[in-house]
Amino acid sequence: YNLLQLRPWCKVITNINETNDFNTYDYQKIIQLSDFENIQWDNVLNGKHNASSYIIRKGLSRKAQFALQIKRYLSKHKDSVLKKCIPYTLIIETWNAFDEIKLDFGRGTIASFDPLTVNNISLRTRLEWCLDDIKQEFESVNRLDWIWILKPSVTNKGIGITIIDSWNKLLDVTEESQDTREWVLQRYITNP
Repeated sequence: YNLLQLRPWCKVITNINETNDFNTYDYQKIIQLSDFENIQWDNVLNGKHNASSYIIRKGLSRKAQFALQIKRYLSKHKDSVLKKCIPYTLIIETWNAFDEIKLDFGRGTIASFDPLTVNNISLRTRLEWCLDDIKQEFESVNRLDWIWILKPSVTNKGIGITIIDSWNKLLDVTEESQDTREWVLQRYITNP
């Protein structure tokens, strides 16, 4: 924020409604830097403003968000060289093991457990329920001999990284780290 004020060509506006006072202003120079949900997209879509939410959103610094952005990019650019540079990655979220649990059994059958019922079910069982789709990926036939690396999404400097060689080890780590609800699970590349 202060660095922007040092630029003679940059005027910092803390209230986006102040831009209405610039009748002769070149609107292409207005860029909204904010959380994604706070950007006024009408002004962006009609060409009056540009926008960026990556600076604040941590879309490039949190491991899970970074992995998600790469996945989205690769879904649109299937021939990108990036596909060869990033190991197979799964994003693990354990929020449902701690909050109200809803299980979808397909064909419209949903089971819901309120917080009182949830507390009567072991954490290990709740983790198994909410990570069932990850387990299917993890134990897929073509991945049985893989070694995995499990990283908490919000840490840095290698804190909390664990080598995973079995599904039970993954459950052990997520069960022991109850404060961490978002993880990145990647194929461990022994000779990158």
